[in-house]
Amino acid sequence: MPPHAMREILRPMAKFTCTMESPIYYSLASTCHAHGWKHLQPFKWIEETATLGFALQENDKAADIQIEQRGTQLLIAIESRARISARAEKLLLAKVRRVLDVDRDLSEFYAIAASIGGEYAALVKSGAGRLLHGASLWEDAAKTLFTTNCSWSLTVKMAEAACSETLALRAPSGAFAFPSPDRISIKTSSELREVLPIGYRAAFFHSLATEFNTDAALGGVESNPSRTFAAKKVGDLMGFGPYATNHVLVMAGFFEEIPVDSIVTAFVASVSKARDPHAFVFRRYRPWGRYAWWGYKFDQMLRRKS
Repeated sequence: MPPHAMREILRPMAKFTCTMESPIYYSLASTCHAHGWKHLQPFKWIEETATLGFALQENDKAADIQIEQRGTQLLIAIESRARISARAEKLLLAKVRRVLDVDRDLSEFYAIAASIGGEYAALVKSGAGRLLHGASLWEDAAKTLFTTNCSWSLTVKMAEAACSETLALRAPSGAFAFPSPDRISIKTSSELREVLPIGYRAAFFHSLATEFNTDAALGGVESNPSRTFAAKKVGDLMGFGPYATNHVLVMAGFFEEIPVDSIVTAFVASVSKARDPHAFVFRRYRPWGRYAWWGYKFDQMLRRKS
């Protein structure tokens, strides 16, 4: 069949399961526990069954996704109200791969961790070294904005309000996906303040949505290897100061700089009498090179275990 005559093939069911081979040293639980995204809608981590669930939007539909790990296999269940075309399935699974961070090559990172200490290499072998992501850079940037200058409880409330009937699409389970930027950019800042406990961030959230609605890749931040380029693109966003910029860059795979927030400051206070947390983490994690953030994160993990 010539390309111009190709049609999408519809699956005869709205629910199906598939498996995805995990990379070496992969742990779904470690990936989900690496930072706080698992507590933010649309994600739901079920500790008892080590299962990750979330609603995911693709075009004008939302599907329920449930993932569990069995050995080296990731079992993925997808349910949609409508039949899922082969093309839509491919796009959904590409987003799932981003959420699970399965495509990150950890070979260089493992070598650096092993050179610094056996305990760090052991963490990588146990499955640490990957991050739970949003389904898109837009989602990670929006949630980062939700973390600025506020308590974690307010961040949780902002994510819950974003994943609601007013702004988002409902999946068959009743859960809501994270809203697409076009559903935010059509609102005014005043309208966003009415439905979100977002305060002054409303104008920033609207501007962010407009940027991503125009360019979903933000100029290729995740595909361009230049951190300088990425820092400029993210730093130019309204409301993104040094902390928010560095946090988005971490989510985009640039780990050289540690976003210093109250959690980092508290960690520094617990291990040192240093007055300047920025200077302290720069000195302490310089040997990790472009994986400095993971050096800090691994020290955090080891302190919890001790």
